Amino acid sequence: MPNLPDSRSGTPDDPWGKNPFPEGTRAHQSWKDTSIWAKEHLTVFHSEMLESLPPEEASPKEFLDHHLKAIAGAFDILAGAFSRSAVLTDDAAGAFEHLLTELENVMVAQASKLRLSCIPEQLRLSEVRGRLLQRKQCWTGQMLRRVREHKEASRANAGADRVDGADPNAAGDGDTTPKRQEAAPAPPATVANGADRGGASWQSIEISFLSDFRVQITLPNRTYSQNYSEMGFADRRAKRGEPKPNGAWLTLRAMAEENGIIRDGAKTGEAWPKVEKRIQEIRKALRKHFGVTTDPIPFVEGTGYQACFKIACGPSFHT
Repeated sequence: MPNLPDSRSGTPDDPWGKNPFPEGTRAHQSWKDTSIWAKEHLTVFHSEMLESLPPEEASPKEFLDHHLKAIAGAFDILAGAFSRSAVLTDDAAGAFEHLLTELENVMVAQASKLRLSCIPEQLRLSEVRGRLLQRKQCWTGQMLRRVREHKEASRANAGADRVDGADPNAAGDGDTTPKRQEAAPAPPATVANGADRGGASWQSIEISFLSDFRVQITLPNRTYSQNYSEMGFADRRAKRGEPKPNGAWLTLRAMAEENGIIRDGAKTGEAWPKVEKRIQEIRKALRKHFGVTTDPIPFVEGTGYQACFKIACGPSFHT
């Protein structure tokens, strides 16, 4: 995995700087695809952060919180850009951690060039370093977990192959009865955006809210971030301007704040029939996005609607 380019070498059309790999190679194309993905998501995120700028009369704490959320969100997108193409090996995990350290240093250097007149500089930079360290540790831990789970799955598959390795049609002990032919394995399913899900089920999907408008999605073979519109939760009724999140997105966010459970309408401020309608809309959007046809949010007697996938709010959501 190549070193992160100097922060001054990037351009709006190439956030990572000049492609270090020879043209025509697979690595060159991978770098190019990663750069385009990062540019797309950074552009949308920056637009969202500009839209949510605190008013002039806001307190210093509100300005600091917005500042930290912008930095942490950008870090998450850049880290996710490299994570989505990382090979799940111990060496790649080490290289990924080293890259995150370089990214952390670049973003601290960039932050040191900014000034917020209402906040003491030493305090601001201390908060920036702390937030970036936290995000780096989070991404490093996620990568190590993915590598571990990948190795465990590989070992389990290897064991199953050894058990099933005998020819099912081979005769033994005088048995000449033809054995049933096993069906050929189905091709891996894909999510709506075309990425290989790696055989994901609801139980293997994680959704973490990074902000009011963006989530980070972790699948067995990749991690990426998307906003409400990309997930299929935009309210298309507005005739002008950018569509806002629809009611189903707000209910999904409330579910994240309750760690995957909706017990009643108190959290969303809606009557129960409306909550039931929102759950139906969430099911439809998630099934379309992930390509998993089973019920993602069944109703559990005595509990309420409970997500089969892991959903929560990330640290950057609360800042």
